[in-house]
Amino acid sequence: MVDQPSVKQQRSRARGTMTILSGATDSDEFISGGRSAVLIHVPTITSAALTFKVRVSADDDLTLLTDMSGTTVTIPTSTGAFTRMVPLLSGYYSFQIIADNAQGSDRTFYVTAVGDNATPVISDIEATIVSGSTLTANQGTQGSTASPWFVEPVGTASSGPLNPNAAVMADNIALPTTTEVGAVNQVYDGTNLDLMRSAVGAAATGVGVAGVALIPTNLAVTTPLVIASTAAEASHVIKGSAGTLYGFVAESTVTQFIQIYDSTTLPADAVVPFLTVAITANVPVAVQFGDLGIRCATGIVIGNSTTYLTKTIGAANTLFNVQYE
Repeated sequence: MVDQPSVKQQRSRARGTMTILSGATDSDEFISGGRSAVLIHVPTITSAALTFKVRVSADDDLTLLTDMSGTTVTIPTSTGAFTRMVPLLSGYYSFQIIADNAQGSDRTFYVTAVGDNATPVISDIEATIVSGSTLTANQGTQGSTASPWFVEPVGTASSGPLNPNAAVMADNIALPTTTEVGAVNQVYDGTNLDLMRSAVGAAATGVGVAGVALIPTNLAVTTPLVIASTAAEASHVIKGSAGTLYGFVAESTVTQFIQIYDSTTLPADAVVPFLTVAITANVPVAVQFGDLGIRCATGIVIGNSTTYLTKTIGAANTLFNVQYE
């Protein structure tokens, strides 16, 4: 893959430098990423003309740039520096600049490639292999200096840092000097990278960091109690102490009101109820208060009433079904 560390990649623009070294004719390679316009600032150079080599994609070889008739694309040089747009470089993955003779000193070109139709460039993601280490077997051991290597796209090789089939890092190993991009399902305990354990079941062999259970262990599941009328009645003491009301169903032979009282006994008439719900004759009404319910600090009593805002006890003409705790 092409080493182009000086390129500054942006969404619709790539800028960088290319250099023909002293004594050479070919520059290093610039990754234009398929952008639609390439602008080159040419320095003062001892060459009558410049030609180009291009890659269609990262996997292709460099070939001489020609026009539709097969003629080599050439731009003449002048006695001084100048800037030139080269339309035929549009759409190529990368290119080189070729002088027609060896240069007497380093020649630096400034390049800008623009356009929203840029193709994905592998060098947008970069990883570093530290001297003496390896990333994957097929990429080999590096030399005596740190080398920038470009990361492969997922699935483009049988092995590689982002390949889904790459081996997972071994269990309980010391933190490496390089990051294994392909390692998954691992945690760092401050010293080691380890395979993640399941929160349930037996732990695998080796020293590992257990996964943390995200569900609290002190949650209790509550099944509400139920009291149901065995005959038509006017009221019913549901609980003689503090409790939680989760809901109720009531039905009556007359149109009136169903009231809840925070009390241990049925209160006297004219008392303001804790809750009032209107009910139509011969039409059941169901009221639910959700999983948390409504807390009654003293007790829970249910009854009917012929008045809305205060209690006026009615006749024994109502059936109650109450869920509580």
